[in-house]
Amino acid sequence: MFSEQQIAFLNMLKVAGISFHASMPTMGGYRDTFIPPHELSEFIEDQFEWVAKKNGVAREDYIRWLDTGGAPQCGQILKNGNRCKNLISGHVQRSLNDWLQEDAGLCAVHGGEPSSNKPR
Repeated sequence: MFSEQQIAFLNMLKVAGISFHASMPTMGGYRDTFIPPHELSEFIEDQFEWVAKKNGVAREDYIRWLDTGGAPQCGQILKNGNRCKNLISGHVQRSLNDWLQEDAGLCAVHGGEPSSNKPR
């Protein structure tokens, strides 16, 4: 996306102490994220893909984590063919990695651990 001349200019800015940051959505608001000059093109092309890659997850998982507010949902398939989506017991806003491990588990109704048994 950037020409060699533009990349050289961006590197000059970096050497001069100028850095690039963006506010990216996370649980509870936004987080200031540093963007290395050599990754600006990738970031501009698809911010969500860039953040997902930085976190070692798929773009779709990062977006679902944001959409669910970090609350893992039950993965039991109901008789009507839809996913249950009750919340998994425990605290609501999980980190991205915790959410990935727990999303699509089972809620207390479908055999998952009730909140009374979860550590606080």
